[in-house]
Amino acid sequence: MAIFSALQHRATVSRSFRSFSDGRASFEWAEVSTDLPCLLDAHKPDEGQPVEFERADRKGQLLTGPRADILPGDRITMTRGAVGTYVVQPDPDERSTFHGLSHREFLVKQER
Repeated sequence: MAIFSALQHRATVSRSFRSFSDGRASFEWAEVSTDLPCLLDAHKPDEGQPVEFERADRKGQLLTGPRADILPGDRITMTRGAVGTYVVQPDPDERSTFHGLSHREFLVKQER
């Protein structure tokens, strides 16, 4: 498939899970995938916004192969290419061709 030649960035995917320690529930992060081929198209915040809001409003679109194990709420840490840590937003999109599923697209928002 041609999409893989476009996936020049790499990322680590982490997922939150609940654990119990000393009878108390807590949330921890565990790596789900490392060195995931992807492409992050980061959008810059709107012109004229105060500087303190620029990083908080940084959003983007993450493209992956069709079998990427990513769910809404996962943490994406870019390890090659784009820099930063992003959270996957709800409603991923799957793109198909006549040959089947081509790739997946996720909206992401940079963590503070």
